[in-house]
Amino acid sequence: MAAQARSGDFDGPIINYVNSKDAIGAGPFEEYERHVGATYYLGEDFETANGKYDGMRGCIARFIDSISSDNYRSMKHYKFNADGSYRLRRRRPENCIA
Repeated sequence: MAAQARSGDFDGPIINYVNSKDAIGAGPFEEYERHVGATYYLGEDFETANGKYDGMRGCIARFIDSISSDNYRSMKHYKFNADGSYRLRRRRPENCIA
């Protein structure tokens, strides 16, 4: 099943919506290579969203922001319209959706 996940076999039935600033959901030190299923970032891409966090101190600050002050894991960052749609950006540019 791990090989199937790596090859993208679960990208259709499983969709992950991730705040790119969330150190737990997007990756603590660098962007996760992939999740099981398709991954959509809310807002900016990983590099743009986390540009202000530099070095180990930045990683620690980003983790703290993820679970406390800015709480990047909170549902307040997920805004959907009446149809349940959100303006999404896929992790890899070749897979972007309009």
